[in-house]
Parts: sequence; C-alpha cells; structure tokens
Amino acid sequence: MSDKRSSSEIVEALIANRAVGVELRERANALASIGRRPAMRDGAERQAIGLATSFGPIESFHHPFYDDVFYGVRERACASGYDILYFTMPGWQWGSSAPYVELCKRYGLVGIVGLAFSFDEPGLSELLAAEFPCVAVDLQLLGRRASYVTSDNMSGAVMAVEHLYEIGRRRIAFIGGIEDAMTGPERRLGYVSALEELGLERDERLIRNAGWDILAAREQTKELMSQTPAPDAIFCASDVMAIGALSTLEELGLGVPDDVAVVGFDDIDLARVVTPSLTTIRQDKVGLGAAAIEVMTRILERPDSPPPASVLPVELTIRDSTSGDPGSSSARKHPPS
Repeated sequence: MSDKRSSSEIVEALIANRAVGVELRERANALASIGRRPAMRDGAERQAIGLATSFGPIESFHHPFYDDVFYGVRERACASGYDILYFTMPGWQWGSSAPYVELCKRYGLVGIVGLAFSFDEPGLSELLAAEFPCVAVDLQLLGRRASYVTSDNMSGAVMAVEHLYEIGRRRIAFIGGIEDAMTGPERRLGYVSALEELGLERDERLIRNAGWDILAAREQTKELMSQTPAPDAIFCASDVMAIGALSTLEELGLGVPDDVAVVGFDDIDLARVVTPSLTTIRQDKVGLGAAAIEVMTRILERPDSPPPASVLPVELTIRDSTSGDPGSSSARKHPPS
C-alpha cells in the first residue's frame, strides 16, 4: 500500500489540523547527545527557560513546521540541564502587552525563547527594555541580552528560482507569507534578486501574498493561472502554501511539473508524501530549536559578551514537482551567507 497522498487529501488534513509526521526525528537525538548535561541531583537546582509562541496551545502542537522546532528546543534544553516552561497563552490574547517579564520573574525563569514572534509582538519591547535574556526564532532581535536564530532564507529563495530556471522555466511566480518577521521579506527578496541576476523580467502580477495560509494560497494560485500568459512555475515561501498550490493545479487539470513546476520552502514531512512529491528548500527545523537553546546558554554563561546569533544553512531537495522523474530525490546544499 502506497504512503503517497493526493494534494487534495493533504489539503483536507492540513485544514482539519489532523496532519501528522511520518518519520522519527533522528537529528534531534543526535543534537541531544552532544549537549552538556550538568550533574544536578537535586531537582530544585535546575533552571527553567520559558517558551512562548504567537499561536494558541492547540495549534502549536499540531503545526507542520514548529512542532519540529519545539522538539529541538526541548531536546537541547534537556541535554543542557534546563527545564522548559511553556506559556499556553499567546501574547496577543493578553491584549496590547503580554506580561512576559512579570511571568518570568514569577516562575523564576532565566530566559525566554520566542517562536513565530512578529516585530510588533505584545510584550516584546518590555522584554528587551528589561534586558531579560531572550532568543527568537526567525525574528531579528537586537539587544544587550537578546538575539536570534534563523535559516538562510535569502539564499534558499535564490536556490529555488535558480533551480526553476535550470529546468527551463522563465515565467516564475511567487506566493509569499506575512512580512512581519524575517522569513517573509527575506524569501521575497531572494526571489526578486534571483530574477534580476538571471535576467528575468520582474512582473508584479506574478508576486502574490497568501500570509502562510493554505486556503489563501489556493486562491492566489487560481488567480495566477488565469493570467495570459500564465506562469510556468510557482515558488511558494512555505510548503503548506505549495501544497495548496498543488491541489489547485490538480483541480484545474494542469500537470505538475509538465505544465507548472512547483517549489516550496521548509521540507515538512508532508512534502515527501504528497503527490507529486514536493521539491523544496529544506530547513533544519530541529536544529533551529536546538540552536535557540545554544544561543540562550551562551547569553546566560557570558552575560558581558555580545550575544551571538545563528544562521543555519539550507539545501535544495529536488522531488517530483520539478523533476518530471517520479520517485527521484536529490539535495543540493547551500552554506549560510
């Protein structure tokens, strides 16, 4: 029995929030094994780091991207002798300002890691002003005791466009996400810069925004394909949006990659099982979580040193949505810029 699922089935699973991972996370175990575990016999001596997200508690444990990041946070923290306290109430539910500083003091936390934060995240300015140790994933925090970890988003986007160019595509559309953190604008900038470098026309009609939402990506794909001439390739800034694009192309009776090639970004588990399997830019999702704790550890251990930042490399993973060779898969690495 095949593990492959049609793009329409994957879309239904994502919308219903029932999609599950299909692999064990060997990399998380490897990262955990290299962690430093202090000899702490008394549980009362252990220190705790807060984990905050901008989405609710249910979604955060059924998220195709952040579940793996959370796993990396947990495993690296455990290996380094820290406990994790998860804030079940996201900042926006508090109103204009989330009391993160007060909560951290109340529970005796030594720092806080933020997932899916935006530039206007409630309570973020108070954290920075209080110089409370803070590390964000995919949000460029700058402060005496604040920093960030991210992937090489721009280079990944450039790789995606270059790959589409190499297979003969010239009218390459882009469906982006929300531009309130690093990922949205950096992936868009990488797309635009690649077009310029390759000598391709920048057509604003081919640049769309779906806010990371699968339903919005479906609508944007319909609008893109109604143009004359229509695009012969679509680069989506996330795999979830790319899966939405695949399902719409299927409904329109268009072949992938024969009529339209599709590339995503993230390499979530579903990218391997959707039909056709999705060419994508692979992020080290577990590694992002582990890196966040590593940066936090260095901030805590070296309070007088400039806080480090971490940019993780990405790689192009070629699958059926661009290869035209069912079952093929290859990877091309790209170092951080």
